[in-house]
Amino acid sequence: MAETKLSMAVLLAGGPRPSELLRATGRSTLDLHVTSERTVLENWVERLGELGVQGPDRLVVVHDTRTPTPSAPGLEPAPGFPEVEIIRERADFRGPAGLCRDVCDELGGDEVVLVAEAARYVSQELGPMLRTHDLRDADVTVGRNPDQTPSGVFMLRRKTLDLVPSVGFTDLKEQWLGSVLENGFAVWAHTFDAPGMMQLRTRRQLLRAGSLACGRLFCTRDGVIRVPAAEARAWSVVAPGAEVSGRAAVLDSIVMPGAVVAEGAVVARSVVCPGGRVDAGSRVVDAVVA
Repeated sequence: MAETKLSMAVLLAGGPRPSELLRATGRSTLDLHVTSERTVLENWVERLGELGVQGPDRLVVVHDTRTPTPSAPGLEPAPGFPEVEIIRERADFRGPAGLCRDVCDELGGDEVVLVAEAARYVSQELGPMLRTHDLRDADVTVGRNPDQTPSGVFMLRRKTLDLVPSVGFTDLKEQWLGSVLENGFAVWAHTFDAPGMMQLRTRRQLLRAGSLACGRLFCTRDGVIRVPAAEARAWSVVAPGAEVSGRAAVLDSIVMPGAVVAEGAVVARSVVCPGGRVDAGSRVVDAVVA
């Protein structure tokens, strides 16, 4: 059997209600750093690039009218990786399934598309899910986390989107997937290893992903995330372009490019966004500085 190739990857960067993290930062979650070198979008690009020749011919990020436009990734992609296309939903609200149908409309029916909630930290390779889709000869493969919660990642044959009306709102999990099952398409599940695809809707979730990326957390076989005793010290993500005084303390926090943490300041369990400033001698705890 030939190995499945992705024709397109669609990252959905919107939703009916802005997340707590988006409201606090005023920025697209895709622009937030999860490591010193990578934003959330750049982490997606890196993981999709790991698929090599099976990776997507197109990568499209779709955001809605309520979501800030994300920035193009600044990292050097893998050779042959497509340029990231960032588009805005048209004025009439289509819902996630409707957006996917509109974006993928010109693809052939059997071409395979990855669709994902963009506000996720991709903690592992996507190749195993693609192999599951291939081996099962699936029409749709639904990703799930070890605790059985949805991972926000789908692989699907484009023809399954023909079930989505050309006008009006259609969601993915209930309306589209329910219709796929009712119409007899082959649907399988793929369970990601712990911690799965981590949701990024709150400050705490972003910091948890940053801690994992820094190696301060690890996952046991039963999916429980623990802090090794030897690693129970503070961590921090300070991106290039951030200005942090050598006399400041940054603990369990993320400081992004263009942020300033002045002399004598203490930042703990917080996120300091581009343009954010923590003044000399200030204390910022459990907060977002936007």
